[in-house]
Amino acid sequence: MQPPIEHSHNRYEMFVILHGVCTFFVQNTLLHMEAGDLCIVPPYCIHSMSYPNTYHEHIVINFSEQYVDKKIEDELNEVISWGKYTPTPEDATYIKDILEDIFANAESTDMYNLVYLKTCFDRLFVKMLRTKEQFNKDIKTDTLSRDIARVLEYISHNYYQDITLVEMAESCHVSPSYFSKFFKKTIGMGFKEYVTFTRLTVAENLLKTTDLSIADIAYETGFNDSNYFSLVFRQHYGTPPTDYRKKRRKKTLV
Repeated sequence: MQPPIEHSHNRYEMFVILHGVCTFFVQNTLLHMEAGDLCIVPPYCIHSMSYPNTYHEHIVINFSEQYVDKKIEDELNEVISWGKYTPTPEDATYIKDILEDIFANAESTDMYNLVYLKTCFDRLFVKMLRTKEQFNKDIKTDTLSRDIARVLEYISHNYYQDITLVEMAESCHVSPSYFSKFFKKTIGMGFKEYVTFTRLTVAENLLKTTDLSIADIAYETGFNDSNYFSLVFRQHYGTPPTDYRKKRRKKTLV
């Protein structure tokens, strides 16, 4: 089994499975995806993919919010939160043609290319909204996987609190050691590592979007010690939070 790698982005990310099967974790949901399935991950949403050691092929398209029309943004975000999209054979051909068009023009420097790509994404999203019934939130059905999904949701809403492995294991009615092993196998990282990753993801967003002090951000995200927060942030992002904020602000001003 290919180990999953937890991550998030400040952009949308679209996955399309071409061959094989995989397990996709997104928005606190575990999805079983097969050839033809499509999934869109919103910005700053933690996600990962794992798949068996058999032939597997998928494509990934990253795109910014500028390619999502404001008139349909809320509706699109709602439907993609339902889970995977499984188009009919006819719709799959239509979508495949759009995706090929996007790939073919992704690197173009034509002055009209941005408008053209926006048109491609508009066609794709409108097709998905017109065929909402083809979304299928196929959550894994075994009890512990459902419990893990509930734990992930709990962490996403309570990351600033003291969350222990023992408490979460008890909520799933299993031993801490078993919970720890199953969590890492399912999610791709250890429980404590996942909690820290969630906190860092929120902290990164706060650094980019607010003027909160480093100490306040550390407190808001569950790090009781701002020095420890700075150390962990630097280990993960390769730069201290203060420098990270300065760099992001410079990019925004350019």
